[in-house]
Amino acid sequence: MKGSKYIAEMLKAYGVTHIFYQDMAMPILVKEAHKAGINTIICKSEEASGYMADGYARTARKPGIALGQSIGSANLAAGLHDAWLAGAPVIAISDKKSCMFQYRNSYQESDHKRLFDAVCRFNAFCDDPQEMPRILNQAFREVVTSKPRPAFIDSDGFFMNSPLDLADLPDEIRINKAFASYPALRPSAEEKYINEAAAAIDAAKKPLIIAGRGAVISGAAEELRSFASRGDIPIAITPDGKTIIDESDPLWAGVAGFYGMIATNEIIRESDLVIYIGSGISDHTTLNFTNPDPLAKVIQLDIDPVELGRSFYNTIPIFADAKVGIAQLVDAIAKNSRPEWMAFVSAKVKEHLAKMDQQASATDVLSPASVCYELTKTLPDNGIIVSDTGNSAIWTSNYIRMKPGQFYTRAAGSLGWGYPASLGVKCSAPERPVICFTGDGGFFYHSNEMETAVRCGINTVTILNKNGGLVQDGAFHEMMTGDEKTAEPYYRFADVDYCKLAESYGVWHKRVSAVNEINPAINEALAANRPAIIECVTSPKCHPLASR
Repeated sequence: MKGSKYIAEMLKAYGVTHIFYQDMAMPILVKEAHKAGINTIICKSEEASGYMADGYARTARKPGIALGQSIGSANLAAGLHDAWLAGAPVIAISDKKSCMFQYRNSYQESDHKRLFDAVCRFNAFCDDPQEMPRILNQAFREVVTSKPRPAFIDSDGFFMNSPLDLADLPDEIRINKAFASYPALRPSAEEKYINEAAAAIDAAKKPLIIAGRGAVISGAAEELRSFASRGDIPIAITPDGKTIIDESDPLWAGVAGFYGMIATNEIIRESDLVIYIGSGISDHTTLNFTNPDPLAKVIQLDIDPVELGRSFYNTIPIFADAKVGIAQLVDAIAKNSRPEWMAFVSAKVKEHLAKMDQQASATDVLSPASVCYELTKTLPDNGIIVSDTGNSAIWTSNYIRMKPGQFYTRAAGSLGWGYPASLGVKCSAPERPVICFTGDGGFFYHSNEMETAVRCGINTVTILNKNGGLVQDGAFHEMMTGDEKTAEPYYRFADVDYCKLAESYGVWHKRVSAVNEINPAINEALAANRPAIIECVTSPKCHPLASR
């Protein structure tokens, strides 16, 4: 069969259901994919197609596919940055002009490899279509093993009737379905490190678990709770660890890091042993590597051995899949009771939650806190929250209380990621309610993807926190300029009617400005059976407690 048809059939065999692309990106491959039954979603930009493929990958637990044509490669590389930061398996494929056009200032042509080097684990160029199946198989293996990361394949031949389009490949499709989803491999830990970790846990008076996205990816909720219950150890989470534990569970110790809770960071400071499970240990997680102390005793369980001990010298390394490694620890530790430590943790968390409750219950002005509290009440048991970065991530990770069965994902740093990513999430989980939470600053990046949502029937609900500017930046501008009035032009927006904008795209819309309007609006939007936006008019004076 012809090469493009072969690659389309390979993608179908791997279980790919959607391809996200910008027009004229490998058009014959796109048409063959459509014939094979794969949904082909044309986006408004290559960056947005990368974000959609990223959102798809995080929820589907399998690689997302994004295509770009030669000139769009720089935009596509930008769209993989968040997937690189978050650890999401996206495979991007592009084309380039053949050798006779290279190094001659050809129209729209540049060196793609250097664009993708910083954001891909695997970065390949294929100038022989007979080798394309092998390289695509390698890309699948690369992105779903160890910590997931993106891959890029650049193919020879620009536009239509490329060498890949014209090549004759065998009729037999050869793939390895073991690498169709992640985690593809689940390594177990060496016994000596399990025993060393168990001894440290049994001896600790104030141990604390910090669980992150790796624990969620691994599906380790049951094992984690068994481990924490047996050792009487509280469980803190990173924002990416939401839904690994029910946040009404007495073992829950809040959200850690800069985007977390003040109380949780105080609990970390008091702990005498921190147990990181599938958690990135970054400047955000550790308050610029000060909490816990760099010389503190740490146990780190991670599926990527390179991460073990990266930030803490006194680390007991456990190289394992989270689900498997935790089960090993459950069998190794002694049953324990730590009533004083658990009482301290519980009191800290309750004190902080009371302050959050007070903030959310203020009725004089609609606040993002009250919006998030209403989302907690309204979100179905299988609901998905997709959040932008910055204050949106702080509001949602702290003020929306979630549980196993639900799913939470957020931008790893790229403002504007939230809305297009939520469309990709919905493509991977069409039967689940998907709610995006973003501010007007984030929404402006890719609001034109409303057309994509309407045209393709991608029925998400977007909570738009309309506070009139990049409010998180306001304090910095006030500090630099000296007063609020002088600072406003640097971060405040013109008053935009987002409902009118949504209406022009054919999106269901509603504006709310009071707490008692939120819940009915969310239920209406979920029942609308079309893309929906709820414009929540909030005060720019509202700031999450964690950001102070």
